[in-house]
Amino acid sequence: MTRIIKLWIPTVMWAVVIFIFSSLSGVPDPIENLPHFDKCFHVAEFTIFGFLLCRSLTGTFTPLDPESPAFRRGGECTVGLKQKRRSCPRDRGLTGFTVSASSVMIVMTIFCGAVYGVLDEAHQLFVENRHWEITDIIADSLGSAIGSFIFVQRAAIIHALGSFFHKKGALWQK
Repeated sequence: MTRIIKLWIPTVMWAVVIFIFSSLSGVPDPIENLPHFDKCFHVAEFTIFGFLLCRSLTGTFTPLDPESPAFRRGGECTVGLKQKRRSCPRDRGLTGFTVSASSVMIVMTIFCGAVYGVLDEAHQLFVENRHWEITDIIADSLGSAIGSFIFVQRAAIIHALGSFFHKKGALWQK
């Protein structure tokens, strides 16, 4: 139970930060002159939210058994003839296609991020000098998608960055 609480506290706290930002009625003057510049803020704040939400959802719904193929392969596994399905998080959907746990988490994160974006925009209807925009909801959904993708691919991203900086370091030392 405490693991679940530790997973969800950062996500809930960031959702509160987004709510507080939505409650502000004034926008700084330099930003008003740039059209659609606020969409960058929406994408940025919902990228963080999407990352944290995907982390929370994955930790809540994915088994953490170190012996399972899902644990060893980061949420992906293949089901062969000799493997048991009980330790594999893949499931066949209504269409018969095999769906990986990570793709389910990405879809759940985008859906939940979009719903929270709609609630955020509805909340802004009650804030002075703020208004509802469908493009803000699109930016929120895009940010959730980016954040969930970064979370799912974080090991590959860290490895790629490490390789890049390691190679750059070797060049600089010569």
